[in-house]
Amino acid sequence: MVSFLANAQQVRVSGMIRDQADTSALIGASVFIKSLPDSATVAVSTTDADGRFSFDAINSGTYVIQCTYVGYQMYKRVMELGINPVVRLDILMKSDGITLGGVEVIGRTPPVTQKGDTSEIRANQFKVNPDANAEDLVTKMPGITKVDGKIQAQGEEVKRVMVDGAVFFGSDPNATLRNLPAEMIDKIQIYDKASDQAQFTGISDGNEEKTINIITKPDFRQGQFGRVFAGYAPEDKYKAGGVYNSFNKDKRLTVIGQTNNINEQNFSPDDVAALQTTGGGGGGRGRGPGGGRFGRSDNPFQTNTSGGIVTTNALGINYTDKWADKVTFQGSAFGNMTNTELLQSSFTQFFTDQNSRDTTSSLRDAKSFRLNARVEYNIDSMQSVLYTPSFNYGFNNSNYLTESQLFNNGILQSQNNNNSISDGRNMSFSNDLMYRRRFSKPGRTVALSLKQAYTNNLPRTDQNLYTLSYDSVTVDLVDKQFVESNNYNRSYSAEIDYTEPLIKDHFLVVEYNYTIKNNDIDKRTYDVDNGEQPSPSNLNQDLSNVTDNLYDSHRPEISYKYQNKNFNFSTGVQYQYSTLRTDKTYPTTDKIKKSFTNVLPNAMLRYSIDRTKNIRVFYRSSTQEPSVTQLQSVIDNSNTLQLTSGNPDLNQSTSHRLFFHYSTINPQTGSNIFVGGGGQTTQDYIGEQVISAKSDTIISGYGILPSGGQYRYPINLNGYYNVRGFGSYGFPFYLIKSNVNFNLNASFTNSPSKINQLINNSKSTNLGGGISIASNFSQNLDFTVSTQVAFSDVKNDVNVSSNNFYYNQNTSARINWIFLDHFVVNTDFTYFYNHGLSSNSNTSYALWNAGVGYKFLKKNAAEIRLQAFDLLNNNTAITRNITATYYEDVNSNVLNRYLMLMFSYKF
Repeated sequence: MVSFLANAQQVRVSGMIRDQADTSALIGASVFIKSLPDSATVAVSTTDADGRFSFDAINSGTYVIQCTYVGYQMYKRVMELGINPVVRLDILMKSDGITLGGVEVIGRTPPVTQKGDTSEIRANQFKVNPDANAEDLVTKMPGITKVDGKIQAQGEEVKRVMVDGAVFFGSDPNATLRNLPAEMIDKIQIYDKASDQAQFTGISDGNEEKTINIITKPDFRQGQFGRVFAGYAPEDKYKAGGVYNSFNKDKRLTVIGQTNNINEQNFSPDDVAALQTTGGGGGGRGRGPGGGRFGRSDNPFQTNTSGGIVTTNALGINYTDKWADKVTFQGSAFGNMTNTELLQSSFTQFFTDQNSRDTTSSLRDAKSFRLNARVEYNIDSMQSVLYTPSFNYGFNNSNYLTESQLFNNGILQSQNNNNSISDGRNMSFSNDLMYRRRFSKPGRTVALSLKQAYTNNLPRTDQNLYTLSYDSVTVDLVDKQFVESNNYNRSYSAEIDYTEPLIKDHFLVVEYNYTIKNNDIDKRTYDVDNGEQPSPSNLNQDLSNVTDNLYDSHRPEISYKYQNKNFNFSTGVQYQYSTLRTDKTYPTTDKIKKSFTNVLPNAMLRYSIDRTKNIRVFYRSSTQEPSVTQLQSVIDNSNTLQLTSGNPDLNQSTSHRLFFHYSTINPQTGSNIFVGGGGQTTQDYIGEQVISAKSDTIISGYGILPSGGQYRYPINLNGYYNVRGFGSYGFPFYLIKSNVNFNLNASFTNSPSKINQLINNSKSTNLGGGISIASNFSQNLDFTVSTQVAFSDVKNDVNVSSNNFYYNQNTSARINWIFLDHFVVNTDFTYFYNHGLSSNSNTSYALWNAGVGYKFLKKNAAEIRLQAFDLLNNNTAITRNITATYYEDVNSNVLNRYLMLMFSYKF
């Protein structure tokens, strides 16, 4: 009878793996269950951040439990499963060469394992040079690519990179991947990180971000290591910097620093935002919503900002620690100082009869600082508090000279010059506080969260405007203005979430959220033609505005959720009542109040077909209120040929989005397939109204809009939608010992706008794909070959002559070869081909870099290198921007050929 029950029963096996010497948890250890007598692998698992593992539904029988971990001896134990339904197995592993529990049996470790929605990839299955960083390593792994300078995993942008389960440098993936050495990595985990609330309750809320977790090798979890480097080139080009790591189990400190004038930066989006404190100056065109871009963003000489020659001084610090087993602290700080010299020319084709040619030269000094932290206090096993503050500060000083010429059917109609000096600061800080509590009944939880955010943007611009119109009557406008803006944004929200278990695997979730946002803008424009100081006597009322916008919303929600090991489903509905109040007090008084009522359904499905295949489907509906800039009615005349303003009569927009994702991975070979797609439709889409002047035209409340000029402001339109799809296939090509990745993508966007009195639908069709081959046979010879193509076709209703088809292809090869133990040769070559750009754009060019180095000292820790950049001396920066009302091609100045002598040392 006992034997019969044993054979019929399914068993749950769980446990924890620790170091025998200090009992610390071993993160990322591999656990195998193999059947006897054939030793076939039945199940594979890996330990989490606490060293825990688990197996569900293992059939009763005789098995070998086997555990492997880099730097430790293999654990092996024969067990009979089935006598008890639950088996607890805690394992202590030795690192002194003694195998526990019997004879060591070594088998081929699969490169990829799948545990639920988490893919785990073993770093030792991929060969990179000893000097490689984490980015070099992960981009060789299946399903991970680099697109437009951003890391994508399984077809989605990676939002966060963690190290051993801990936040590292906030939300900046590049800072982590570029500054951690590849040699310290044991495994890479790819998963959709659930929100803090979902992690606490164990019930998915659909708020997830694609995350990479780096599991380090044990010998790198304690000690000090890093790298310093310096280089110099003729014409006073230089670079220097370093990375210092001090790890002691839970206490980890990393410091990174750099100084250079060759456009190398490790900026995050937060840093860039903190630097952009521009105001009315610069002659920039107000960008419309929607669109896309392409360029050679993988060019190592172009920054991720707007181009130009950039001098950078930056310092970053990351610190994590755990105190008294109850408090976990994670924090990072970044400081940046940059100086940018920009020379830029652009050609813009409007979806009317006009086009423009613009040139810009500028000098900009900017400073930024940001601080992020995360503090988690586990009061006891039933309750915890999570606090996440952040602070950002930026200062900017700029000197712009912009010249713009506007053509109609090839005939010059008007031109504008703007010489401006601008300075300003931008500060923001936020505080998120969450209290969470479990109850004795499993699945019953409550959470209360409070959020506060504050930002200000305070630019001041001294600008000289000159406008000349070639109309039937020539109009010369020369204006000297001083523009001062004070923009303040404050928001507060409170939310309570309650989960109640119904029956096994079934849950009811009730939420309520209240949010209030207050946006104040005070813009004053002074006419100071005669060298006057700004004062009430020369205040230009037509170009000044004081407005207070208040938006508040009440959002109760009820959801039903079902989840078990393989299937997760939820559906719910929000009821949202919101009001938008606009209170204008200068130069005239006006009050607007609007109320909105929305029913917002949502649904989510996850299905794990087996351990290697899963599918996800998401449906979301949401609203978006207009920004303070979109609501401000004052005209921006920094480019007198391209006037822009806001619109206080805007309504909020409502969007519906459907997305699906399917993935399958072969754990034994590492081959993978990822397919996804979806679409979005938006009601009351915030598009653009464009008024195009056929001749000199009077704009109410402003004055003359020159012939050929345009006046743009946002309006609500219906008809916006987009659909997109992507797919990738990767596999190891054993014949050449390399990894091959294919990718395909397609999208279609319909963006409505209104040009004069006609509705224009700009239809953009995009197709693309590529292939990359990365070597995987030697640490001493490392190469990558890739090509990527993209097609785009833009069609318009109003002016078919502005329809445009363009094509671009980037083909590159990179080789790094270490020979005779000490010598290093590296080279990379990229060919850029563009078709369909404006005639003045360089449509094709090649970029070639090469270097030779010599390694010396113990373990080749030091290297001296001669590096040549842009050997062909034709580096170029080309970018295409597409909106609902125009497309433009932009050329920026970049660094060209130079030769640099470099020294580096690893410790």
